[in-house]
Amino acid sequence: MKKIFLFVGILAASMGMVSCTEDYTDWADPQKNGPEDPQGALSATIAAVSSEIKYETAPEAIELVQFQSAANAKEGTTVKFSKIVINDTEAIEFEQEGNNVIVTKEALANTVRKVYNSQAEVTRELSIVADLYVVGPTGEAVPCVAGPVKVNYIPAPLPASTKDAAFYYIGTSQGWNMSNCTPLNDNGDGTWSAEITVGNSDWFKFIPQSAVDAADWSGLYGCEVNGSTASQDFIKHEGESMMVEFAGTYIFTLDVVNFTYSVVPAKALYFIVGTPNGWSNTLKSAFYPTTVTEQSYTAYFTGAWDMKLWKSDFFGNWDNAMGSAVDGDGSESGTLVTSNAQAFQSPEAGYYTVSIDFSTLSYKWTKLENQTPTEYTYISLAGGFNGWGDTDMTQVSNSNTHNWYISNLEIAEASEFKFKANHDWTVNWGSDADLTKTYFGVGAQNGSNIVLPAGTYNIYFNDITGQFVVEAVEAAQL
Repeated sequence: MKKIFLFVGILAASMGMVSCTEDYTDWADPQKNGPEDPQGALSATIAAVSSEIKYETAPEAIELVQFQSAANAKEGTTVKFSKIVINDTEAIEFEQEGNNVIVTKEALANTVRKVYNSQAEVTRELSIVADLYVVGPTGEAVPCVAGPVKVNYIPAPLPASTKDAAFYYIGTSQGWNMSNCTPLNDNGDGTWSAEITVGNSDWFKFIPQSAVDAADWSGLYGCEVNGSTASQDFIKHEGESMMVEFAGTYIFTLDVVNFTYSVVPAKALYFIVGTPNGWSNTLKSAFYPTTVTEQSYTAYFTGAWDMKLWKSDFFGNWDNAMGSAVDGDGSESGTLVTSNAQAFQSPEAGYYTVSIDFSTLSYKWTKLENQTPTEYTYISLAGGFNGWGDTDMTQVSNSNTHNWYISNLEIAEASEFKFKANHDWTVNWGSDADLTKTYFGVGAQNGSNIVLPAGTYNIYFNDITGQFVVEAVEAAQL
Protein backbone atom coordinates (compact mmCIF):
# COMPACT_ATOMS: atom_id res chain seq x y z
CA MET A 1 0.00 0.00 0.00
CA LYS A 2 1.29 3.45 -0.90
CA LYS A 3 2.15 5.42 2.21
CA ILE A 4 1.30 9.12 2.04
CA PHE A 5 1.68 11.05 5.27
CA LEU A 6 -0.75 13.96 4.90
CA PHE A 7 -2.19 16.10 7.63
CA VAL A 8 -5.98 16.30 7.22
CA GLY A 9 -8.92 16.79 9.47
CA ILE A 10 -11.25 13.81 9.74
CA LEU A 11 -14.54 13.49 11.55
CA ALA A 12 -15.10 10.03 13.10
CA ALA A 13 -17.44 8.13 15.38
CA SER A 14 -15.02 7.76 18.28
CA MET A 15 -11.68 9.37 19.10
CA GLY A 16 -8.85 9.56 21.64
CA MET A 17 -6.41 12.33 22.46
CA VAL A 18 -3.24 12.60 24.55
CA SER A 19 -0.43 15.13 24.92
CA CYS A 20 2.84 14.73 23.04
CA THR A 21 6.34 15.45 24.21
CA GLU A 22 9.25 16.94 22.34
CA ASP A 23 11.67 14.20 23.49
CA TYR A 24 12.55 12.54 20.18
CA THR A 25 14.50 9.35 20.88
CA ASP A 26 13.88 6.32 18.74
CA TRP A 27 12.15 6.90 15.42
CA ALA A 28 13.64 4.58 12.82
CA ASP A 29 14.05 7.52 10.41
CA PRO A 30 15.97 10.08 12.49
CA GLN A 31 15.58 13.78 11.84
CA LYS A 32 18.25 15.12 9.49
CA ASN A 33 17.60 18.82 9.89
CA GLY A 34 17.90 20.70 13.14
CA PRO A 35 14.53 21.91 14.37
CA GLU A 36 13.51 25.48 13.88
CA ASP A 37 11.23 27.06 16.42
CA PRO A 38 9.68 24.24 18.46
CA GLN A 39 6.10 23.38 17.63
CA GLY A 40 5.15 23.87 21.25
CA ALA A 41 2.98 21.57 23.30
CA LEU A 42 1.19 19.18 20.95
CA SER A 43 -1.77 16.91 21.54
CA ALA A 44 -2.60 14.31 18.90
CA THR A 45 -6.03 12.88 18.24
CA ILE A 46 -6.91 9.59 16.55
CA ALA A 47 -10.37 8.34 15.67
CA ALA A 48 -11.87 4.96 14.92
CA VAL A 49 -12.91 4.59 11.30
CA SER A 50 -15.85 2.45 12.36
CA SER A 51 -17.34 1.76 15.78
CA GLU A 52 -17.89 -1.91 14.87
CA ILE A 53 -15.97 -4.44 12.79
CA LYS A 54 -17.55 -7.77 11.89
CA TYR A 55 -15.20 -10.48 10.62
CA GLU A 56 -17.76 -11.98 8.23
CA THR A 57 -18.39 -8.72 6.35
CA ALA A 58 -15.06 -6.94 6.78
CA PRO A 59 -12.84 -6.35 3.72
CA GLU A 60 -9.43 -8.01 3.49
CA ALA A 61 -7.79 -4.64 4.30
CA ILE A 62 -9.46 -2.88 7.21
CA GLU A 63 -9.13 0.83 8.02
CA LEU A 64 -8.72 0.65 11.78
CA VAL A 65 -7.95 4.18 13.02
CA GLN A 66 -7.19 7.59 11.52
CA PHE A 67 -5.00 10.47 12.59
CA GLN A 68 -7.31 13.44 13.06
CA SER A 69 -5.40 16.42 14.39
CA ALA A 70 -2.47 17.75 16.37
CA ALA A 71 -3.19 20.95 18.26
CA ASN A 72 -0.63 23.73 17.77
CA ALA A 73 1.01 21.91 14.87
CA LYS A 74 2.58 24.01 12.13
CA GLU A 75 1.24 24.17 8.63
CA GLY A 76 2.69 21.34 6.56
CA THR A 77 2.93 18.95 9.47
CA THR A 78 2.64 15.25 8.64
CA VAL A 79 2.22 12.13 10.79
CA LYS A 80 3.97 8.76 10.96
CA PHE A 81 2.43 5.87 12.94
CA SER A 82 5.05 3.66 14.61
CA LYS A 83 3.04 1.19 16.74
CA ILE A 84 -0.57 0.12 17.27
CA VAL A 85 -1.45 -1.71 20.50
CA ILE A 86 -4.76 -3.38 21.32
CA ASN A 87 -6.02 -3.67 24.90
CA ASP A 88 -2.57 -2.76 26.27
CA THR A 89 -1.27 -6.24 25.48
CA GLU A 90 -0.84 -7.02 21.78
CA ALA A 91 0.80 -4.98 19.03
CA ILE A 92 -0.64 -5.52 15.57
CA GLU A 93 1.13 -5.33 12.22
CA PHE A 94 -0.17 -2.52 10.04
CA GLU A 95 0.41 -0.36 7.00
CA GLN A 96 -0.12 3.39 6.81
CA GLU A 97 -2.05 4.90 3.94
CA GLY A 98 -2.28 8.64 4.19
CA ASN A 99 -3.46 9.26 7.73
CA ASN A 100 -5.12 5.85 8.00
CA VAL A 101 -3.87 2.73 9.79
CA ILE A 102 -4.63 -0.34 7.67
CA VAL A 103 -4.62 -3.89 9.07
CA THR A 104 -5.44 -7.15 7.36
CA LYS A 105 -8.56 -9.05 8.29
CA GLU A 106 -6.57 -12.08 9.46
CA ALA A 107 -4.05 -10.02 11.46
CA LEU A 108 -6.89 -8.42 13.39
CA ALA A 109 -8.59 -11.78 13.98
CA ASN A 110 -5.35 -13.33 15.25
CA THR A 111 -4.58 -10.38 17.51
CA VAL A 112 -8.03 -10.40 19.08
CA ARG A 113 -7.90 -14.11 19.83
CA LYS A 114 -4.48 -13.64 21.47
CA VAL A 115 -5.77 -10.75 23.57
CA TYR A 116 -8.71 -12.81 24.85
CA ASN A 117 -7.11 -16.28 24.50
CA SER A 118 -10.35 -17.28 22.86
CA GLN A 119 -12.15 -17.65 19.55
CA ALA A 120 -15.59 -17.50 21.17
CA GLU A 121 -18.49 -16.02 19.21
CA VAL A 122 -18.90 -12.97 21.46
CA THR A 123 -18.49 -9.27 20.75
CA ARG A 124 -15.12 -8.01 21.97
CA GLU A 125 -14.38 -4.43 22.95
CA LEU A 126 -11.04 -3.30 21.59
CA SER A 127 -9.14 -0.41 23.14
CA ILE A 128 -6.69 0.94 20.57
CA VAL A 129 -3.66 3.10 21.32
CA ALA A 130 -1.27 4.52 18.70
CA ASP A 131 2.36 5.52 19.03
CA LEU A 132 3.08 8.12 16.38
CA TYR A 133 5.33 11.01 15.37
CA VAL A 134 4.12 14.46 14.44
CA VAL A 135 6.67 15.61 11.87
CA GLY A 136 7.19 19.31 11.27
CA PRO A 137 7.75 20.87 7.84
CA THR A 138 11.54 20.89 8.30
CA GLY A 139 11.74 17.32 9.62
CA GLU A 140 11.57 17.78 13.38
CA ALA A 141 9.60 14.87 14.88
CA VAL A 142 7.67 14.88 18.13
CA PRO A 143 6.69 11.43 19.52
CA CYS A 144 3.13 11.09 20.77
CA VAL A 145 0.84 8.48 22.21
CA ALA A 146 -2.76 8.91 21.08
CA GLY A 147 -5.89 7.14 22.23
CA PRO A 148 -7.39 5.00 23.43
CA VAL A 149 -10.31 4.71 21.07
CA LYS A 150 -12.93 1.99 21.33
CA VAL A 151 -14.06 -0.43 18.64
CA ASN A 152 -16.39 -3.41 18.95
CA TYR A 153 -15.20 -6.53 17.14
CA ILE A 154 -17.35 -9.53 16.22
CA PRO A 155 -15.21 -12.64 15.58
CA ALA A 156 -15.73 -15.24 12.88
CA PRO A 157 -18.51 -17.71 13.64
CA LEU A 158 -17.43 -21.13 14.86
CA PRO A 159 -18.37 -24.25 12.89
CA ALA A 160 -21.94 -25.40 13.47
CA SER A 161 -20.52 -28.72 14.68
CA THR A 162 -19.27 -27.05 17.90
CA LYS A 163 -22.89 -27.39 19.01
CA ASP A 164 -22.80 -31.19 18.55
CA ALA A 165 -23.82 -33.48 21.39
CA ALA A 166 -20.53 -35.43 21.45
CA PHE A 167 -16.86 -35.10 20.51
CA TYR A 168 -14.01 -37.60 20.11
CA TYR A 169 -10.25 -38.07 19.92
CA ILE A 170 -9.06 -39.68 16.70
CA GLY A 171 -5.44 -40.51 16.02
CA THR A 172 -2.51 -42.90 15.99
CA SER A 173 -3.36 -44.67 19.25
CA GLN A 174 -6.69 -45.91 17.90
CA GLY A 175 -5.65 -46.38 14.28
CA TRP A 176 -7.42 -43.32 12.88
CA ASN A 177 -10.56 -45.42 12.91
CA MET A 178 -13.56 -43.15 12.57
CA SER A 179 -15.95 -45.94 13.52
CA ASN A 180 -14.14 -46.48 16.83
CA CYS A 181 -13.14 -42.99 18.00
CA THR A 182 -12.25 -42.41 21.66
CA PRO A 183 -15.10 -40.44 23.27
CA LEU A 184 -14.42 -37.26 25.25
CA ASN A 185 -16.33 -36.67 28.47
CA ASP A 186 -18.57 -33.62 28.84
CA ASN A 187 -17.24 -31.46 31.70
CA GLY A 188 -20.37 -29.31 31.69
CA ASP A 189 -18.58 -26.03 30.97
CA GLY A 190 -18.03 -26.25 27.24
CA THR A 191 -14.94 -28.43 27.61
CA TRP A 192 -14.66 -32.11 26.76
CA SER A 193 -11.78 -34.30 27.92
CA ALA A 194 -10.47 -37.84 28.19
CA GLU A 195 -7.45 -39.54 29.74
CA ILE A 196 -5.75 -41.47 26.96
CA THR A 197 -2.56 -43.56 26.90
CA VAL A 198 -0.54 -43.06 23.72
CA GLY A 199 2.80 -44.15 22.27
CA ASN A 200 5.65 -42.06 20.93
CA SER A 201 4.81 -39.70 18.05
CA ASP A 202 1.05 -39.89 18.49
CA TRP A 203 -0.67 -37.85 15.77
CA PHE A 204 -4.23 -36.81 16.49
CA LYS A 205 -7.19 -34.53 15.83
CA PHE A 206 -10.62 -34.05 17.38
CA ILE A 207 -13.83 -34.98 15.62
CA PRO A 208 -17.43 -33.88 16.28
CA GLN A 209 -20.35 -36.30 16.24
CA SER A 210 -21.74 -34.90 12.98
CA ALA A 211 -18.48 -35.67 11.16
CA VAL A 212 -18.49 -39.21 12.58
CA ASP A 213 -22.09 -39.75 11.44
CA ALA A 214 -21.31 -38.46 7.94
CA ALA A 215 -17.87 -40.13 7.74
CA ASP A 216 -16.67 -36.64 6.82
CA TRP A 217 -12.88 -36.33 7.11
CA SER A 218 -13.10 -32.63 6.24
CA GLY A 219 -15.07 -32.00 9.42
CA LEU A 220 -12.19 -32.72 11.82
CA TYR A 221 -10.66 -30.16 14.18
CA GLY A 222 -6.91 -29.63 13.92
CA CYS A 223 -4.33 -26.89 14.32
CA GLU A 224 -2.54 -24.30 12.21
CA VAL A 225 0.87 -26.02 11.88
CA ASN A 226 1.15 -29.69 10.97
CA GLY A 227 2.83 -31.75 13.70
CA SER A 228 2.46 -29.08 16.37
CA THR A 229 3.51 -30.37 19.80
CA ALA A 230 2.09 -27.38 21.69
CA SER A 231 0.52 -28.33 25.01
CA GLN A 232 -2.27 -25.83 24.33
CA ASP A 233 -3.33 -23.85 21.28
CA PHE A 234 -6.22 -22.69 19.15
CA ILE A 235 -8.29 -25.14 17.12
CA LYS A 236 -8.62 -24.78 13.36
CA HIS A 237 -11.55 -26.37 11.53
CA GLU A 238 -10.17 -28.58 8.75
CA GLY A 239 -6.72 -27.88 10.18
CA GLU A 240 -3.53 -29.92 10.41
CA SER A 241 -2.77 -32.80 12.79
CA MET A 242 -1.31 -32.25 16.27
CA MET A 243 1.29 -34.58 17.80
CA VAL A 244 2.30 -35.87 21.23
CA GLU A 245 6.04 -36.64 21.11
CA PHE A 246 6.49 -39.07 23.99
CA ALA A 247 4.57 -42.13 25.14
CA GLY A 248 2.48 -41.73 28.28
CA THR A 249 -0.96 -41.05 29.67
CA TYR A 250 -2.33 -37.61 28.85
CA ILE A 251 -5.49 -35.59 29.42
CA PHE A 252 -6.79 -34.41 26.04
CA THR A 253 -9.18 -31.46 26.36
CA LEU A 254 -11.27 -29.78 23.66
CA ASP A 255 -12.92 -26.42 24.46
CA VAL A 256 -15.76 -25.84 21.98
CA VAL A 257 -16.63 -22.42 23.46
CA ASN A 258 -13.22 -20.81 23.06
CA PHE A 259 -12.25 -23.28 20.30
CA THR A 260 -8.97 -24.26 21.92
CA TYR A 261 -7.37 -27.52 23.03
CA SER A 262 -4.81 -28.74 25.54
CA VAL A 263 -2.79 -31.91 26.05
CA VAL A 264 -1.18 -32.33 29.47
CA PRO A 265 0.28 -35.37 31.19
CA ALA A 266 -2.17 -37.10 33.51
CA LYS A 267 0.71 -37.20 35.98
CA ALA A 268 3.86 -35.11 35.61
CA LEU A 269 6.64 -35.35 38.17
CA TYR A 270 9.71 -33.12 38.09
CA PHE A 271 12.71 -33.32 40.41
CA ILE A 272 15.41 -30.92 41.56
CA VAL A 273 19.06 -31.74 41.32
CA GLY A 274 21.22 -29.07 42.92
CA THR A 275 22.15 -27.39 46.18
CA PRO A 276 18.88 -28.33 47.94
CA ASN A 277 19.80 -32.03 47.66
CA GLY A 278 23.59 -31.88 47.47
CA TRP A 279 23.56 -32.38 43.67
CA SER A 280 22.57 -36.00 44.21
CA ASN A 281 21.18 -37.68 41.11
CA THR A 282 19.78 -40.55 43.14
CA LEU A 283 17.82 -38.65 45.80
CA LYS A 284 14.48 -37.58 44.41
CA SER A 285 13.38 -34.11 45.56
CA ALA A 286 10.02 -33.60 43.88
CA PHE A 287 8.36 -30.39 42.77
CA TYR A 288 4.89 -29.81 44.25
CA PRO A 289 2.11 -29.28 41.68
CA THR A 290 -0.81 -26.90 41.98
CA THR A 291 -1.84 -28.12 38.53
CA VAL A 292 -0.18 -30.73 36.37
CA THR A 293 1.81 -28.04 34.54
CA GLU A 294 2.23 -25.43 37.30
CA GLN A 295 4.56 -26.62 40.03
CA SER A 296 6.80 -25.12 42.70
CA TYR A 297 9.47 -25.87 45.27
CA THR A 298 10.15 -23.97 48.49
CA ALA A 299 13.52 -24.27 50.24
CA TYR A 300 16.68 -22.44 51.22
CA PHE A 301 18.69 -21.62 48.12
CA THR A 302 22.28 -20.42 48.19
CA GLY A 303 22.08 -18.04 45.23
CA ALA A 304 24.98 -19.84 43.54
CA TRP A 305 24.40 -22.46 40.78
CA ASP A 306 21.41 -23.79 42.70
CA MET A 307 19.86 -26.35 40.41
CA LYS A 308 18.82 -28.05 37.24
CA LEU A 309 15.80 -30.32 37.03
CA TRP A 310 14.58 -33.53 35.46
CA LYS A 311 11.25 -34.87 34.35
CA SER A 312 10.74 -38.25 36.02
CA ASP A 313 10.96 -40.06 32.66
CA PHE A 314 14.53 -38.79 32.21
CA PHE A 315 15.67 -38.79 35.84
CA GLY A 316 19.45 -39.14 36.11
CA ASN A 317 20.16 -38.36 32.45
CA TRP A 318 22.14 -35.11 32.32
CA ASP A 319 21.53 -34.76 28.59
CA ASN A 320 17.83 -34.33 29.34
CA ALA A 321 18.16 -31.92 32.26
CA MET A 322 16.31 -28.59 32.18
CA GLY A 323 18.00 -25.37 33.18
CA SER A 324 18.97 -21.92 32.00
CA ALA A 325 20.73 -20.98 28.78
CA VAL A 326 23.36 -19.02 30.75
CA ASP A 327 25.26 -20.78 33.55
CA GLY A 328 24.53 -19.28 36.95
CA ASP A 329 21.57 -17.20 35.76
CA GLY A 330 20.13 -15.45 38.84
CA SER A 331 17.28 -13.59 37.14
CA GLU A 332 14.02 -13.24 39.08
CA SER A 333 12.22 -14.85 36.16
CA GLY A 334 13.12 -16.47 32.89
CA THR A 335 12.70 -19.40 30.54
CA LEU A 336 14.16 -22.88 30.90
CA VAL A 337 15.91 -24.70 28.07
CA THR A 338 16.08 -28.45 27.47
CA SER A 339 19.24 -28.56 25.37
CA ASN A 340 22.69 -27.81 26.81
CA ALA A 341 20.96 -26.69 30.02
CA GLN A 342 23.02 -24.82 32.61
CA ALA A 343 22.48 -24.40 36.36
CA PHE A 344 20.31 -21.47 37.41
CA GLN A 345 20.01 -19.90 40.84
CA SER A 346 17.96 -17.73 43.19
CA PRO A 347 18.61 -13.98 42.93
CA GLU A 348 20.36 -14.11 46.33
CA ALA A 349 20.75 -16.51 49.25
CA GLY A 350 17.60 -17.13 51.25
CA TYR A 351 14.31 -18.99 51.46
CA TYR A 352 12.57 -18.85 48.09
CA THR A 353 9.75 -20.47 46.19
CA VAL A 354 10.69 -21.22 42.61
CA SER A 355 7.51 -21.57 40.52
CA ILE A 356 7.61 -23.18 37.09
CA ASP A 357 4.99 -23.40 34.37
CA PHE A 358 6.04 -26.51 32.50
CA SER A 359 3.69 -25.77 29.60
CA THR A 360 5.76 -22.69 28.74
CA LEU A 361 8.98 -23.61 30.61
CA SER A 362 8.83 -20.22 32.35
CA TYR A 363 9.98 -19.77 35.94
CA LYS A 364 9.82 -17.16 38.71
CA TRP A 365 11.58 -16.78 42.07
CA THR A 366 9.63 -15.40 45.06
CA LYS A 367 11.48 -14.67 48.30
CA LEU A 368 9.62 -15.70 51.45
CA GLU A 369 8.68 -12.93 53.87
CA ASN A 370 9.48 -15.27 56.78
CA GLN A 371 13.17 -16.13 56.52
CA THR A 372 13.15 -18.13 59.79
CA PRO A 373 10.54 -20.86 59.29
CA THR A 374 9.91 -23.29 62.15
CA GLU A 375 12.37 -26.19 62.26
CA TYR A 376 11.09 -29.70 63.06
CA THR A 377 13.16 -32.63 64.25
CA TYR A 378 10.70 -35.16 62.85
CA ILE A 379 7.99 -35.25 60.23
CA SER A 380 6.14 -38.54 60.22
CA LEU A 381 3.17 -40.30 58.66
CA ALA A 382 0.50 -41.50 61.06
CA GLY A 383 -2.47 -43.54 59.93
CA GLY A 384 -4.40 -46.73 59.96
CA PHE A 385 -1.59 -48.57 58.23
CA ASN A 386 0.69 -48.10 61.29
CA GLY A 387 -1.91 -47.97 64.08
CA TRP A 388 -1.69 -44.15 64.03
CA GLY A 389 1.91 -44.37 65.21
CA ASP A 390 4.87 -42.65 63.59
CA THR A 391 6.54 -43.64 60.34
CA ASP A 392 9.31 -41.09 60.00
CA MET A 393 10.16 -39.32 56.79
CA THR A 394 13.72 -38.24 55.89
CA GLN A 395 14.94 -34.69 55.36
CA VAL A 396 16.13 -34.15 51.82
CA SER A 397 19.50 -32.89 53.07
CA ASN A 398 21.11 -31.19 56.06
CA SER A 399 20.69 -27.82 54.36
CA ASN A 400 17.18 -28.56 53.04
CA THR A 401 15.47 -29.22 56.34
CA HIS A 402 11.90 -28.36 55.31
CA ASN A 403 11.43 -30.91 52.55
CA TRP A 404 10.93 -34.55 53.47
CA TYR A 405 10.50 -37.84 51.65
CA ILE A 406 9.86 -41.52 52.18
CA SER A 407 10.44 -44.22 49.55
CA ASN A 408 8.77 -47.56 48.89
CA LEU A 409 6.08 -47.18 51.54
CA GLU A 410 3.89 -50.26 51.19
CA ILE A 411 0.22 -49.88 52.07
CA ALA A 412 -1.44 -53.31 52.14
CA GLU A 413 -4.99 -51.96 52.11
CA ALA A 414 -6.66 -48.58 51.83
CA SER A 415 -5.91 -46.42 54.84
CA GLU A 416 -6.32 -42.89 56.16
CA PHE A 417 -3.30 -40.87 57.26
CA LYS A 418 -1.92 -37.46 58.19
CA PHE A 419 1.43 -35.73 58.40
CA LYS A 420 2.55 -34.78 61.91
CA ALA A 421 5.49 -32.92 63.47
CA ASN A 422 7.82 -34.06 66.25
CA HIS A 423 5.82 -37.22 67.08
CA ASP A 424 3.02 -35.05 68.48
CA TRP A 425 -0.44 -34.04 67.29
CA THR A 426 0.00 -30.36 68.20
CA VAL A 427 1.17 -29.66 64.65
CA ASN A 428 -0.38 -31.89 62.00
CA TRP A 429 -1.45 -31.57 58.39
CA GLY A 430 -4.47 -33.12 56.71
CA SER A 431 -6.25 -32.63 53.38
CA ASP A 432 -9.40 -33.61 51.54
CA ALA A 433 -7.39 -34.36 48.37
CA ASP A 434 -8.79 -37.47 46.65
CA LEU A 435 -5.72 -39.60 45.92
CA THR A 436 -7.77 -41.87 43.70
CA LYS A 437 -8.06 -38.91 41.28
CA THR A 438 -4.93 -36.87 41.94
CA TYR A 439 -1.42 -37.35 43.26
CA PHE A 440 -0.84 -34.04 45.03
CA GLY A 441 -2.43 -31.67 47.51
CA VAL A 442 -1.89 -29.10 50.25
CA GLY A 443 -2.09 -30.09 53.90
CA ALA A 444 -3.65 -27.73 56.46
CA GLN A 445 -3.37 -27.70 60.26
CA ASN A 446 -5.93 -30.14 61.70
CA GLY A 447 -7.17 -30.90 58.19
CA SER A 448 -9.11 -33.98 57.15
CA ASN A 449 -7.62 -37.46 57.19
CA ILE A 450 -6.14 -38.26 53.78
CA VAL A 451 -7.41 -41.48 52.18
CA LEU A 452 -4.55 -43.50 50.71
CA PRO A 453 -5.42 -46.46 48.45
CA ALA A 454 -3.48 -49.71 48.75
CA GLY A 455 -0.18 -49.63 46.91
CA THR A 456 3.51 -48.74 47.10
CA TYR A 457 4.41 -45.07 47.28
CA ASN A 458 7.10 -42.43 47.31
CA ILE A 459 5.79 -39.49 49.34
CA TYR A 460 7.18 -35.95 49.44
CA PHE A 461 6.21 -33.18 51.90
CA ASN A 462 7.10 -29.54 52.54
CA ASP A 463 6.56 -28.37 56.13
CA ILE A 464 6.56 -24.65 55.18
CA THR A 465 3.82 -24.80 52.56
CA GLY A 466 2.07 -28.05 53.57
CA GLN A 467 2.34 -29.25 49.95
CA PHE A 468 2.69 -32.97 49.29
CA VAL A 469 3.08 -35.44 46.45
CA VAL A 470 2.06 -39.08 46.65
CA GLU A 471 3.75 -40.99 43.84
CA ALA A 472 2.39 -44.47 43.18
CA VAL A 473 5.25 -46.71 42.08
CA GLU A 474 6.25 -50.32 41.77
CA ALA A 475 8.97 -51.09 44.30
CA ALA A 476 11.01 -52.91 41.67
CA GLN A 477 11.40 -49.65 39.71
CA LEU A 478 13.17 -47.83 42.57
